[in-house]
Amino acid sequence: MHITDVELKKAILSSGLLTEESFDTAVAEAKRNGRTVGNTLIGRGDLSEQYLADILSEYFKVPVADIKKDQIDPLIVELLPESFAKSKSAAVFAIDKEAHVAKLAMEDPGDLGTIAFVAAKLGMRVEPHYVLASDLKFVLRQYKRKLEEEFNVIIEENIKRAKLEGGEINLARMAEEV
Repeated sequence: MHITDVELKKAILSSGLLTEESFDTAVAEAKRNGRTVGNTLIGRGDLSEQYLADILSEYFKVPVADIKKDQIDPLIVELLPESFAKSKSAAVFAIDKEAHVAKLAMEDPGDLGTIAFVAAKLGMRVEPHYVLASDLKFVLRQYKRKLEEEFNVIIEENIKRAKLEGGEINLARMAEEV
């Protein structure tokens, strides 16, 4: 993430929620476990995920994306390839066609390279939003749902074709075709 431990420490300590000693212990634990400091603080119960989101949102000067409350159009999510969305922890969740703006939910809104890439790919301005990891997983499940739907359509088509061809269902042949 594009926030150093020093900057994160300053932001969290200024809230008065943690002591310097508690934060330093979390940094050491995070390094030992190969996790981020934020995830370690959440895992230890020192901060809630929402509180960390608010701190990071303020630091990056971007809004927090509240993407679970609204139904997201699968066609909008699919504007970015699934592999890119997962690797960059970012997903398009809304498009304002009149303003020519794409709203991009990101775990790291400081990743200017990803923002520039998405802007170039979509041909519009990108408005980054900080997103909670759990909310991003909700959006990324849209890709899986689409794949399941396509797979079910293929199976149904093969069953219909097999019934029309011989009156019997040749399961081995259908499985081979799928």
